[in-house]
Amino acid sequence: MATDLSADIAAVQGIAAVPCILEVVCRSTGMGFAAVARVTEQRWVCRAVRHEIEFGLVPGGELEVETTLCHEIRQSHEAVVIDNVAEDAAYCGHHTPALIDNVLDFARGRLGSGIALKRSPQSLQPVLDHVIAELRAGSPERNIEKMFDLTQAVECDGGRIAQLFSNLLGNAVTHGTAERPIHVRASTRDGEFELSVANSGQPIPPEAMDRLFQPFYRLAEQGSQQGLGLGLYIASEIARAHGGRIDVTSSPEETRFTFRMPL
Repeated sequence: MATDLSADIAAVQGIAAVPCILEVVCRSTGMGFAAVARVTEQRWVCRAVRHEIEFGLVPGGELEVETTLCHEIRQSHEAVVIDNVAEDAAYCGHHTPALIDNVLDFARGRLGSGIALKRSPQSLQPVLDHVIAELRAGSPERNIEKMFDLTQAVECDGGRIAQLFSNLLGNAVTHGTAERPIHVRASTRDGEFELSVANSGQPIPPEAMDRLFQPFYRLAEQGSQQGLGLGLYIASEIARAHGGRIDVTSSPEETRFTFRMPL
């Protein structure tokens, strides 16, 4: 496979028109990322790429095919046309726009503007339920069990809390054992909003614990099937912007990420 991969990359990069095509795509759409990829039933492998927003993907790099729009196109055999992602009912919460949101948030952080919030009193159960429904739709084989005790409104940015939760839940889907459920707990008590996501699977190595929330850090166990390593970093930045924090514990029994913030 490695030989075929190298040959494919060389063949695509040997086509002189490819960089020009990718540039035209970026300029005509306003996107900061475009790529040529080989997509099979199991793999999405980059062959050529143009990125102006530090996307972190290089030729030969992979994304989980289920997180890409290619997955929907392959299932429906219909074109996906999106005019405005934020206003599109079907794709506003899709993995690919969410991935780009993470990259843009990282770029804003590097430029010094940080995570922007629009705070107001929020009833968070509908927000959390929506994120769980999205993840269930994308990974119907995964069992997600929830327990909510949300008796108070939370002064927060609901969209950002959804982004934080989606990143934590997506991390559990990626690293957790498929045979065991993912447990989600949320509560408002003692002046705090607390949200936790727990999964079974291999524990996080002790030497990796201090680096989990660093940008572009990925656990070695992922191999080539990996994202960009921004999800946990962005989640931690959203927590910090809310005056909160994310703690993590990991043992052979479970790995648990817990977000806490003041009400």
